[in-house]
Amino acid sequence: MKSRGFAAALVAGAGVLGSFTGNATAQDDNVFKLAFVAFLSGQAAESFGKPAVQGAKAVIDALNAGSLPKPYDKVGFGGLKIEVQLIDEAHGEIDTQHPGYLGSQDTYYVGTMKGVGRIYQQTFVDTYSRVADA
Repeated sequence: MKSRGFAAALVAGAGVLGSFTGNATAQDDNVFKLAFVAFLSGQAAESFGKPAVQGAKAVIDALNAGSLPKPYDKVGFGGLKIEVQLIDEAHGEIDTQHPGYLGSQDTYYVGTMKGVGRIYQQTFVDTYSRVADA
């Protein structure tokens, strides 16, 4: 099931981000805040950003409702409702403090090879050093 893999990746990513939320205030106790970076404006918005946002919202809504298959059938993330903040990746350059602090990752379906199967390209860009690996 494709939504299970995406949900697992989203939950894993949320877990990593959750480790940085140690300074949350008391009124944030029932909410898990998650930033989602996508192309919301510019040339890539229609083909990449908006479908990615729609997919993320569908999975997050399902997580908040507890309607995904097991083991993702618990409400929210660790019992906390997930609240999403959208960040426009096309907003301009991102200034980060050190390598590895923030990266951008994308997956591209290349095609199918006989005897091998589906081929995907994973691309990662470190925003500090502006180095891309594929």
